[in-house]
Amino acid sequence: MQTAARIVAVAIALVSIGGSGLRAADWTIELLYGDDEIYPSVLVSATEKSPFPPAHPRQLGDPRALVAAEFPPQAAARRVTVTVDETEIFERSSITVTLPASALTYRVAPPLVLRHDRIFALRHPIARALLTVTVEEKAPTSGKTKQETRHRSVRILAVTDWMKYVAMPLWLMTEAQFAGRDKNWPWLATQYLAGAFVNENNTVLARRIIRWAKLAEPGVSYDGYGAEGPERAARVRAQVRAVYNAMKAQGFKYATLFQSSSESAVAYSTAQRVRLPGDTLGSRQANCIDGTVFFASVLRQLGLRPYLYITQRHAYLGVALDPDGRKIMPVETTLVASEPFETAVSEAEAAEKKAPQSLDFRNQPAEKLLSVPDDKVFFRIDLAEARTLGVISLGEIVRHATPVSP
Repeated sequence: MQTAARIVAVAIALVSIGGSGLRAADWTIELLYGDDEIYPSVLVSATEKSPFPPAHPRQLGDPRALVAAEFPPQAAARRVTVTVDETEIFERSSITVTLPASALTYRVAPPLVLRHDRIFALRHPIARALLTVTVEEKAPTSGKTKQETRHRSVRILAVTDWMKYVAMPLWLMTEAQFAGRDKNWPWLATQYLAGAFVNENNTVLARRIIRWAKLAEPGVSYDGYGAEGPERAARVRAQVRAVYNAMKAQGFKYATLFQSSSESAVAYSTAQRVRLPGDTLGSRQANCIDGTVFFASVLRQLGLRPYLYITQRHAYLGVALDPDGRKIMPVETTLVASEPFETAVSEAEAAEKKAPQSLDFRNQPAEKLLSVPDDKVFFRIDLAEARTLGVISLGEIVRHATPVSP
């Protein structure tokens, strides 16, 4: 099936094919996804194996790079050098490629060299950040080098902003989606990127919680799935209960905080701020996604297999009672301050029964999730699977992830 990008390219080709060499309006600065917003959390947590971002089929250089120069159809091949200047979150980078003679548009994107320390320190958005891209080309007849620089204003969100949905880019649309975009613009569901905020590598966090858990329930063995036979599920449940009761004893509270770091609306994506586990530990406050991420971080450190259960408006925890995930116990983490562990489990079990349909996060269009009631469907994100598929923890990339005193 033709993509919308191909349709647009063919239309342009009817009027644009000409000689080589830089011309006015010859190229534009484009983002792989989104419109004018950049999510640092996506840049540092998504690898070449992860389901997002998708690879552009006609983006030379790095097909998954965020920033590119897009060129119209060409009658003859062209040799160009594209340079993306440094910003707050990435270094200057460039690449030289040959644009093929084609009736289709092509993009050129140098691999971005990320500034991980600066990205992790970015807790507030940067408005009106400037992307600067330069295209250089040697004219085939005169041999003279021509150069042109262009700019595009973008907004860089905070590293704690989680991208839940993003508008499908034109180049990824099918012919039917492109035709109906004015009435029903398709979106991509990216809730599984919440897995990046789970930090199983914060050993200080795990040591402190386990110490509190031993005080709350001294008889529990924290050996993950070490037990064999029928006792295994009960011992796993006891470990989760001890962590829950430890947080209750330390005064953890539910706190509502759903907006992104940017006060103005993000038109082409849906953002929500997520407290990193160390921040939750320091503040003793968490909303539904914060608490779920926090619990999952600790349980991963214990060798257990946590899941993130995410609906349109809520998130709660799941824990496999066996290493293969045949039986999963859900837990409503927002009740940690007010209800006993048994109630947190029963409330989550009731919510799960109301939402019997679990979606595969690896290839899920957002419109399928948005077209059903919130209590009828959910994403069940296996953290172990997410890691295997290339969704990396922020803590695996940043050396000093959320420092917490022992």
